Amino acid sequence: MKKLLTMALAGVALVGLSIVPASAAFLTGVFDVTVWNGSPNGIDSNNFANSVPSGIADAHFTYTGPLNWVDNSPQNTTPAGNFASSFLTLANISGYTSPNGTIADVATFGNTSLSIAGDAYVTFFKITGLYYGTGGTITHDDGALLKLNGITVVSSPGETVAITQNFANPLGNTTVPFELWYVSANGAPSVLQVTAVPEPATWAMMILGFFGIGFMAYRGKKNQTGFRLA
Repeated sequence: MKKLLTMALAGVALVGLSIVPASAAFLTGVFDVTVWNGSPNGIDSNNFANSVPSGIADAHFTYTGPLNWVDNSPQNTTPAGNFASSFLTLANISGYTSPNGTIADVATFGNTSLSIAGDAYVTFFKITGLYYGTGGTITHDDGALLKLNGITVVSSPGETVAITQNFANPLGNTTVPFELWYVSANGAPSVLQVTAVPEPATWAMMILGFFGIGFMAYRGKKNQTGFRLA
């Protein structure tokens, strides 16, 4: 009986380890997002992720979910493309306001074209929240700048095709505040993906797995004791 129990527990442990992802997962959390949409003049928006526009923002909201925003549509040459609703999940938005009153609500924001070929207008995103883990990657099209705990770890502000860059958390495996500037420019596609290692769900799964193994061992020992008394 004891041998069988040991084999069963070993099997559970192996299964648990086999489903732990080897790679990073998308950074997931509750993020504060501010948006400027308009001419890339440094006031209404900016086509370089090197400074926050100085004008009043068009939209401000809380986004709950993964930073996995992608619109892989072909490049648009008219405003009938590169819509916000194709880039991020509108259902994950809460607490929406329009500081300058130009984009009244979430639905209107979803129907807003983020950029157009030739940069007649572009969209600048400022995203803040908490970053966890030792580091990760950022994939972006177009420019992006990422700060962890006030330290710049990625600086690629100019327009580009989708590229992936690695970065490290300067404080190691510690949760730190982050600030991310991202620009959607020159029409679709628009890509912004941020990953983190480790993923909280992975740690939670491992902890639950160890708890389960301990509980099974305890029950097995208790059952064996009861059998002897009988």
